[in-house]
Parts: sequence; C-alpha cells; structure tokens
Amino acid sequence: MSGPGVGITGNYPLGRAAILYGNLTLSLMSLDYYELKIEGKKSTTRDMTGVSIELGVAGALSKNLSVNGGVKNQEFSGEGEEGENEEKFLGLTAGISYMFGL
Repeated sequence: MSGPGVGITGNYPLGRAAILYGNLTLSLMSLDYYELKIEGKKSTTRDMTGVSIELGVAGALSKNLSVNGGVKNQEFSGEGEEGENEEKFLGLTAGISYMFGL
C-alpha cells in the first residue's frame, strides 16, 4: 500500500485522565494484492481513494499506562485490472500503551 493521505485529528478532555479523540483521513492509494498459485504468485494493482473516520476514548490508568478504545469506519473504492472495486471496514479498535523510563 502506498500513496499520499491528508487528515485532521482532534481531542476533547473528559476530566483529568481521559480524552475523547477523533480523526478524519482522505487517502489516495495504490494497493498490491497477491494471489498464491501452484505455479507462482500473481499481483493485482488497484488505485483507490478512500475516507477513514475514527472516534474513541483514551484514558490514563497510571503515569506510565494508558488504554484506548473506539470505533473506526474505512471505505475505499477505485478501479483495478479486474474493474471497479470496493473495500470497507467497520469495527472496534482497542489499545494499551506503556511508557518506559518515566
């Protein structure tokens, strides 16, 4: 996957140890897909344009430990060697982060 993207992100404090965050991204990508076959592999390239939106909450559990969770929606469409294509993702995101040395 390669290509330029532009986005905006923001956050809103929800007290001392939590934030509401969100981002919106527009991407112009070239995606390479590979299909494995017995005689070798075949590459298919698709040029796609898409939008990604994420909204979530992040919070500090301690000075070094934080967690986050949210929902993300991505939709990409474009033309490739096999005609018009569309890729979609809607799902939950979650993460945990530990900062060493603080």
